[in-house]
Amino acid sequence: MTLTCITSSSLKATISAISIFVALSLPGHAKDQNNMSEHDKNLVKVCEDIRADKKVGLRQKIKALRTTPITLIKDLKCNGMDPITFAELHESNRIVSYLNQHAKPSDLLSKK
Repeated sequence: MTLTCITSSSLKATISAISIFVALSLPGHAKDQNNMSEHDKNLVKVCEDIRADKKVGLRQKIKALRTTPITLIKDLKCNGMDPITFAELHESNRIVSYLNQHAKPSDLLSKK
């Protein structure tokens, strides 16, 4: 399974435009992660926490990245999907609920 985490350039100054491709099931995974910055690793972990329905882990990563849930909803892509759609696909109900609490109706409408 491949986990892709993409952010757009409109993220706040702490997050630059990046594209990360991590092959979780390949033996070279550890080698690939050694080449990533700590910031990039945290972005991948955000997508992993969303997939695993780990609300506490997600909140910790949001704080570590010095960003907000709203910014993630607007700009983060996990496997080419926005975080809410990605969470719904993986039946991460706690994450969907958490992100929906922070999302404005206009944010949700723009994703459709």
